[in-house]
Amino acid sequence: YPQLSKIAPTIFSDCTGPTWKENVVFLGEALGEKTKAETLVKEYEDRAASVGKSILAKDPKLTYSLIRFSGGDTARLYATDSFIGEIMTDMAIPRPAGGLDSTDSIFAPLGAEQILEGDAGLIMVSAWTPPGAEGDASRAQKAEYESNPLWNRLEGDKLPVDDSTFLASVSIQGAHAVITELANHYGVDPQLPKQ
Repeated sequence: YPQLSKIAPTIFSDCTGPTWKENVVFLGEALGEKTKAETLVKEYEDRAASVGKSILAKDPKLTYSLIRFSGGDTARLYATDSFIGEIMTDMAIPRPAGGLDSTDSIFAPLGAEQILEGDAGLIMVSAWTPPGAEGDASRAQKAEYESNPLWNRLEGDKLPVDDSTFLASVSIQGAHAVITELANHYGVDPQLPKQ
């Protein structure tokens, strides 16, 4: 930041995932468009609440989890305090009561022996698969977990999701894309935002 701010006006946010809506407003303020940014966040929140209500009307006891494979020692179970967690909270779709969560990180490590901790009504499954060795490690980890007998004991509806949308986008556009995909999955009106 000190080096970049010598070159041009520079802004810096402390975090991305759980603070993504605040960051949208922060960026809007930096660009002289704070009111527009606040309007975009409000429109997103209204849409999330409305689509979530439609989904919950079909499945009132719905809970969610998101399991991500990234090639590390463990899979990742995304926390309530994350990008996807914020979206699901705005949709009023909770994590399972008493389920594995984290307040220290955007995800909780999910070892192979803990697979059942990832169970929920909806289990979103993602993998970070860039080209090369890193992506190969993620694919191998996913295959290892999915061949584990515990994986077949998960009772929830497993939904493969796009990593770049559900985890990496961290934006208004990404949040709207998540809502649209979930609305389509549950066969409810996606209430697409006006362009």
